[in-house]
Amino acid sequence: MSTEHTLDEMRKDLLSLVVGKTKMKANECEYCTGDIQPKKVTVNHSYKGQLVIIKDVPVGVCQECGQRYYAAATLEKLDTMAQNSDAASERISVPVMVMSP
Repeated sequence: MSTEHTLDEMRKDLLSLVVGKTKMKANECEYCTGDIQPKKVTVNHSYKGQLVIIKDVPVGVCQECGQRYYAAATLEKLDTMAQNSDAASERISVPVMVMSP
């Protein structure tokens, strides 16, 4: 099975995710009632204290407020990928700062 989601597969995942919510219309944001559309995004995922950047993640994104909706299978895949971050095709250096009061 390919890890690539087609637009139709993303819509099906999004529909099953959103329809399960109480009193929600399909493709309607639960925060602002905006339209949710499938999109591929970059996710900064933290796993056991390690930051992993994962590109081309299929999610539903509200067109009004930007809220993201993840299918359960997508969240599981993010964790699996983060656990295997040694196999990453690219590495970058990220500055870490602390905000003082």
